[in-house]
Amino acid sequence: MWCAHSREGRLSLDDPAVRLAYRQLVEPVDPARSWLDTGAVDARFGGDPVPPGAVVRGARDLAELHAIIDDLFGVGCFVRPDPTEGEVVRAKLPVRRPAAVMPFLEALRPQLEHRGPAFWTWKTAREAIAVRLQGLDSLTIEAAR
Repeated sequence: MWCAHSREGRLSLDDPAVRLAYRQLVEPVDPARSWLDTGAVDARFGGDPVPPGAVVRGARDLAELHAIIDDLFGVGCFVRPDPTEGEVVRAKLPVRRPAAVMPFLEALRPQLEHRGPAFWTWKTAREAIAVRLQGLDSLTIEAAR
């Protein structure tokens, strides 16, 4: 296993394309849907100050995918939310086909493709992630407020 160079920094999920891809990925089982339907603010991606009662990402949100990316691209490159307090809801997103996660990974591509061993191409990286995803039954989706 190798380590990411410190100059590479951490992955940012606070990007419009990443936000959209995340929402499309979790939409079928979004545990925060009932909160959002009642008008709660969706502040799952940081950036601006989070208003009280807003929906945020939980500490275990996409934990399985975080572990795969950490293993392949360097430990700690994914920014994880702090442990959440308050009401927490979880759901499992079945991973029937790794292709379902690929739009989210494509949104992260500008940040991921220059990481990893020098001989990697984006195609190689995607294939490695897909192989790891095949071993999963589901991804944890977690939201808190």
